[in-house]
Amino acid sequence: MLGKSMSINIMKSSTILQLGLGTKVLRDIQHYWDPGYQLTDQNIGCALICASNKLHLLQDNGDLDPYYAATFVRSAGGGNYQISCLSPSFIS
Repeated sequence: MLGKSMSINIMKSSTILQLGLGTKVLRDIQHYWDPGYQLTDQNIGCALICASNKLHLLQDNGDLDPYYAATFVRSAGGGNYQISCLSPSFIS
């Protein structure tokens, strides 16, 4: 349920449908937090970066802002597991 809540916030904040990234990306976002789920569309990265930018989760250099990302995850009821899922995706 938690992952679904965060996924809905990401989808609402982004222009994923307007970008024409397709339904596979939407499915990937919906299931992103499910342990063991394998991403199916290579455009998921573009969608997550777009949404992160609109949610003001990125620093000026494009890196994920750890404080704002953690705040976003916790505001949706998430914890350290969900935060750890974001970090490798955006922080190099």
